[in-house]
Amino acid sequence: MKQVEKSILIISAIWFFTGCRIDFPGLEKHVILSGGVQRTYWLHTPVSKEATPLPLVIVLHRFVETGPDMARITGFNHLADREAFTVAYPDGRNRSWNGFGLFATNDTEFLRNVVQDISNKLPIDLSRMYVVGASNGGYMAVRAAMEARDIFAAAAVVMATMPASLVEQNPPPLPILFIHGTEDPIVPYDQNTISAGPGMRFDVLNVPRAVQFWVARNGCHTEPLHEPLPDNDPNDNTLVFRDTYLDDDGVPCVVLYRVEGGGHTWPGGFEPFPRLLVGRLSRDFSATEAVWELA
Repeated sequence: MKQVEKSILIISAIWFFTGCRIDFPGLEKHVILSGGVQRTYWLHTPVSKEATPLPLVIVLHRFVETGPDMARITGFNHLADREAFTVAYPDGRNRSWNGFGLFATNDTEFLRNVVQDISNKLPIDLSRMYVVGASNGGYMAVRAAMEARDIFAAAAVVMATMPASLVEQNPPPLPILFIHGTEDPIVPYDQNTISAGPGMRFDVLNVPRAVQFWVARNGCHTEPLHEPLPDNDPNDNTLVFRDTYLDDDGVPCVVLYRVEGGGHTWPGGFEPFPRLLVGRLSRDFSATEAVWELA
């Protein structure tokens, strides 16, 4: 199946599967004004929240999904309860994020507004705020982390890389994590363009180029610590390799989880779409746990 045809099929299927979703339990809906329009986000506070300021994780959904969808896919609520941090799932306008900066919507401003609204309501550790995104939300996570580096301490990107246009912005150093399947049918691992339908092609850095860009930008050592992860589920037909690039102090500054055979999915999470559309889901590790390890 051609890439454009498959993209159209997947988008149509996502609309079908997400059209009748109910809200995910454990979330509070919040409505704020941003850019002159009402925007929404969903908040989960840990069940055993402390009086001291807690870390904040902002999690951005895939194209045409919602904040509650992302909570269901990732399982971040459970981890937040266990590790004592606050997690928020903003809704993209029209279920999409302006990660490529092609439209009028200023989603970085919106995410700043979300952080401000949460910090007005809850004690937040302002030095430990992170942005995470999947697919369309992953491209937005990179943009937001670059444009709001004063807010976000690090970024994590799953099923995405970064818009090629952002290279020219001379971004500040940014600790960053990439998780990507080598058989991703939507955002191919080694291609420098992605398709979202007829006439909708975007220039991106492929996974190796995006990793090397941030290795250089962060001043990491160029030779990573290369580790094969245990094949915890031999039946998922995936293998996972982790490359950790360290700075001079031995602190990880870029991490790549290469999921051999993996698709456009959140490893260890819930996948609502059939394998025919999005590829294989790896059960060898939890992307959610991997993201939190970077924090």
